[in-house]
Amino acid sequence: MIFHVDMAFALELIAFAMGFLLLVAIKQSQMTCKATKAAAFFVIIASVLSMLCTVYFASQYRNAGMFEPRAPMMPMQGMGQTNGMGMMGNMPEPPPTMKK
Repeated sequence: MIFHVDMAFALELIAFAMGFLLLVAIKQSQMTCKATKAAAFFVIIASVLSMLCTVYFASQYRNAGMFEPRAPMMPMQGMGQTNGMGMMGNMPEPPPTMKK
């Protein structure tokens, strides 16, 4: 769930940056097209509102426990449960040519 929030927020930051770059490009080129300037402001405002919405709902999900692990951490099979043998305890002997 947390990765969905991260991806959404990253896309919103990219949209904000693109709107800001469009606004800077309009100001530097001395364009007087009001539709382009309006589109840049629309992208900036929409991305900020979307970021606020993402942060709000992410905090609501976090408070509800949606970001917590669903199952407790369990030890892996063979990790210290077989009289200290571990995972390597059941391996066959190496051939005689490989012994030191």
